[in-house]
Amino acid sequence: MKGSAQVFKKLIVRILKSDLSFTAKMEAFFHLSANFCYPLMWLTAILMVPVTALRLELDFSLGLWFEFIIFLVTFGSVFAFYMSGQLLQKRRMDITEVFLGIVLGVGIGAHCAIASIVGFCSSGGEFVRTPKKGHSKDKKAISRNSYRKSLKHRKELLMFLYLSLCII
Repeated sequence: MKGSAQVFKKLIVRILKSDLSFTAKMEAFFHLSANFCYPLMWLTAILMVPVTALRLELDFSLGLWFEFIIFLVTFGSVFAFYMSGQLLQKRRMDITEVFLGIVLGVGIGAHCAIASIVGFCSSGGEFVRTPKKGHSKDKKAISRNSYRKSLKHRKELLMFLYLSLCII
């Protein structure tokens, strides 16, 4: 996420000023700016609890049908995105996998948002590839280090607990 955001920052002006076709410029823009969705998703998730509480306090409702339409448009577009990916790969359409993909996407959203923001706001740095499981001679050290690293990443758990407030 961080590297992709840095590539956007570094190349987007040069691409938009180039003599590429409008279609190629738009494709490059949308491809390179895809990480903008994570900070926006995180902001939406963070605002969910205060907005819900405010709506309850003010007794403000848009109407059940209108809110249902908003839900269908937002959830439906993501659902259609994942389902079309399965169709293009000629995979069996398993709705539970699609639903789990959406849940996992939201779950890692906090981590991706922070990485994207850091990438948009910084330059340089070193690209360190994530070590793959089983590529080390000391497998006990890998599992110990993975466990320690997983304890550092509590953002997902905190977001789960925070959004659970909205459900409650």
